[in-house]
Amino acid sequence: MVAQMGYLTKLFAYNEMATIPKLYECAISLPIGADGDIDYNFMESRIRELEESRIRELEESRIRELEAYLSEAGFDNCELSQSETDILSLFKSGKIEWKHFKMGTLYDKLELKNKTFDKRRDTSITPSEKFTIPLVNAKHGDNGIMFYGKSDIFDSSEMTIDIVQNGAIATGNVYAQPQRTGVLWDAYLIKARTHNDTENSLLFMACTIQKSIKSIFSYDKKATWNRVKHESIPLPVDLSGEIDYSLIETFVSAIKKKAIQSLKEFIAQEHQAYTSVAQN
Repeated sequence: MVAQMGYLTKLFAYNEMATIPKLYECAISLPIGADGDIDYNFMESRIRELEESRIRELEESRIRELEAYLSEAGFDNCELSQSETDILSLFKSGKIEWKHFKMGTLYDKLELKNKTFDKRRDTSITPSEKFTIPLVNAKHGDNGIMFYGKSDIFDSSEMTIDIVQNGAIATGNVYAQPQRTGVLWDAYLIKARTHNDTENSLLFMACTIQKSIKSIFSYDKKATWNRVKHESIPLPVDLSGEIDYSLIETFVSAIKKKAIQSLKEFIAQEHQAYTSVAQN
């Protein structure tokens, strides 16, 4: 019916109005049964088939996109290695040794130099070829990214940690920023002083830092670096008492794989549910 009505719209225009008398004179093609009557059962069946096909295509497209993303990210195979299994067991057993380290001995605040900018002209809420630099702000969620800026206006750095220093809700939020990132307002970036962070160690450090400082700072007590750098965070250490970055790397890799496994299982269950609904 919809397709036939679409055909009728081609017959009329502003100068050729679709009046009721004219519509009465128009004819549309419809399927008929053996008795010569309109075959509504056929139309119902055909629409159901089309809808089932559309659902299958959507689900198959989503699965293909997920698999492509996982493959590109190196997570097409999410089987835990023996070392990853062992590390998870160590964390569960509580047999890992921890030591507290002052933030200021591990990280420095970056002093980024932005050019004079007009927020309306030089930033955008969505990335594009023109606005390529993620900008952190007093943002709660979305990994702390609120705007995107021009690379020739906003200074930036990669493999950093973003600390929100202001905001009624966001103060003390901490986000890992492995990609090149800049600062708009009310937040700052810190970078490792004596070690080279990886994406995995950034994620671990960001979570540990937030857990340590979130309850200390607030809108009335800003999480400035002059305050945060004196706070201590617990980190796993090796037998020599040094931070065990290898353990951190393996632990986060294992957590990522388990998260992807759960995601794959969820997608499979969702796909099965869609298929079941479409068939009934």
